[in-house]
Amino acid sequence: MAIIPILLSICAGICLYVDLLHLLIGFQRLQPALHISFGLCSLIACGYILTLMVMCKAVNIQDYILVRKWVIFFGFIAGGRRQEAGGRR
Repeated sequence: MAIIPILLSICAGICLYVDLLHLLIGFQRLQPALHISFGLCSLIACGYILTLMVMCKAVNIQDYILVRKWVIFFGFIAGGRRQEAGGRR
């Protein structure tokens, strides 16, 4: 077995655990916006990791392109729009 999918699935499981924990805390305690936003960010990170796993397992170019679009989507949501070097700020 390859070690990369195993490590990615462990990271995705940790992200899901942290997501569930922070969403439950956010809906019951003080500072709910902080916990809820962190829970949503970890959910996005979990989606990004899972799509990376699927991208590693793609067998043909069509599947790879489809999964790559999802990787770009989750990366854009998680990182936001980046300024290019030398661009306007």
